[in-house]
Amino acid sequence: MNHFQTEHPHDFTEGAVRKHGSKMETRKRALETVRSCSPILWSRKDQALHHDWMELAGVHAPTCQFLLDENALGSKAKFIGVDLEESIIDGCRTHYGDDVPAEWVHGSLTSLLRDMEAFQGVGVLVYDSEHAVRGRGTIEAVLPVLSRFAFRQEEKLGEFMLVINVAQRWVDNERDVARYRKMLGDTFGVYAKIDLHRYVSKKMPMLWTAIRLGF
Repeated sequence: MNHFQTEHPHDFTEGAVRKHGSKMETRKRALETVRSCSPILWSRKDQALHHDWMELAGVHAPTCQFLLDENALGSKAKFIGVDLEESIIDGCRTHYGDDVPAEWVHGSLTSLLRDMEAFQGVGVLVYDSEHAVRGRGTIEAVLPVLSRFAFRQEEKLGEFMLVINVAQRWVDNERDVARYRKMLGDTFGVYAKIDLHRYVSKKMPMLWTAIRLGF
């Protein structure tokens, strides 16, 4: 089922950037991409994720709730929520209790990802950031950490999806987006499939980026 106002994920043409949506729609978009396109990350038999979903948690971890509502978590997959604020992690534990397939981790996501022995069951990683498409503070500084983790997981599992949310300021133009896409292409290689989608989060224009490895 297509949840979006725009095209189905596997109908995206190279270079296209879609311009609709909200934060909740990006959660739907990420799950729909896995559900419709990935034979490894999504279990056709169980109709649920086959591997873990990792993301910055936020207050009450809304993505975890969304995945539970979609029956996407089950016996084989859990939600891993990370946050720098210990109070948020404690709040998630209290909110969801012990019966939910979730793991709550206090710390820096990029620091945690540097441990190449950790989180080996993750098939989807969502990296929400305040990094920009261009100028100071671009996503480029953390791409080595994200890409190493992504390539490790693709090699281990056969497929992997990395979602990056970056700020696209009102002054950014199509040339800036093209440079951003090229940077991702240079980092992840010609075989990576890169989908871009514009949305607005708390009045900030954002660029949702899905990088699919192996599917």
